[in-house]
Amino acid sequence: MINMFIAFHIYLGSILHGPPIKEDIVSQQKQFDCLIANVWNESRGETEKGMLFVAKTTLNRAHSERFPHDICKVVFQKSQFSWTNNKKNVKIKPKNVIEEKTFKKIVLLSSVAVLLDKVGYDFTDNSKYYHTLKVKPVWRKKLKKTYVVGNHVFYTKMEKA
Repeated sequence: MINMFIAFHIYLGSILHGPPIKEDIVSQQKQFDCLIANVWNESRGETEKGMLFVAKTTLNRAHSERFPHDICKVVFQKSQFSWTNNKKNVKIKPKNVIEEKTFKKIVLLSSVAVLLDKVGYDFTDNSKYYHTLKVKPVWRKKLKKTYVVGNHVFYTKMEKA
């Protein structure tokens, strides 16, 4: 909770002291819904930090020239997230009280990630890729590991020397 308090103050400070640094890529409810769906399906068993990392990494992709400039298109881009492979019109419905609490936490954490994104704060070191610890995809060898958070390993592009 302390991290969310700090994030709120960073956002509030940016409002009081100047305009957001980055373009608001989550300006429509549909875009936010796609972000929440991705965080729900990719990280609902993770810590708050893990959920934030998945949300911010998804946002980083939408800002990148290598990916669509649209959260929904990023989330549903072919072969990017396994949960979207056969489910184009996914609806999220928590099944019980525990899932309802997790869903509310994901909505809150996704909101924090969006607010931090708006002010240009990137706690992921510009990560745009991740995978679970259970797999070792070949593509990871071409990337720079940035963090291991919970059950996920995060990466960014290697900088050319």
